Amino acid sequence: MGQIEAGLEAAHRSVVLDPLNFLNYLSLGIAEMYARRYGEALMALKEAKALAPNNAGINSWLGYTYYASGDFQRARAACESGDKSNRPICLAMVYNKLERQPEAESILTQFQADRGDTSAVFYAMIYAQWGKTTRALDWLETAMRHRDPYLEKLKINANFNPLRSEPRFQAIERELTFLD
Repeated sequence: MGQIEAGLEAAHRSVVLDPLNFLNYLSLGIAEMYARRYGEALMALKEAKALAPNNAGINSWLGYTYYASGDFQRARAACESGDKSNRPICLAMVYNKLERQPEAESILTQFQADRGDTSAVFYAMIYAQWGKTTRALDWLETAMRHRDPYLEKLKINANFNPLRSEPRFQAIERELTFLD
């Protein structure tokens, strides 16, 4: 919800209270990624991976973090071994950056066929990263109609940065009435 410091403080505290729980490191890594502290995020996610080496969800978050930091080759490797629900989102964005657009489009097409409108916010995120602003905003409006719970991340998810100056995006943010 944009309360970055409070969220990071809580995530760090959970690691102190239960340092052997991989979920605490995973949560810390995600919080650090949303705070755009990619080095710290990678350290926490790698600690989570050390505690739960077979957890594919951690790979997905490693993929998103490598992607956000601009390391698209590492992002690709992590995304390809990520969990089933995140893999298509992650790979559609990464393959685009690696100039593998036909593969990126094929993944998105299959993801949309499998999920329908229920993943509209993720389609918006992908299209935003591809530079297709109008399509991204159309899907965000669909996500609003479906009251997609992931919209709570709209304020902090860097993948939506290409849309932030758009009046339609700003109207969606106002409609969500985020607390400051």
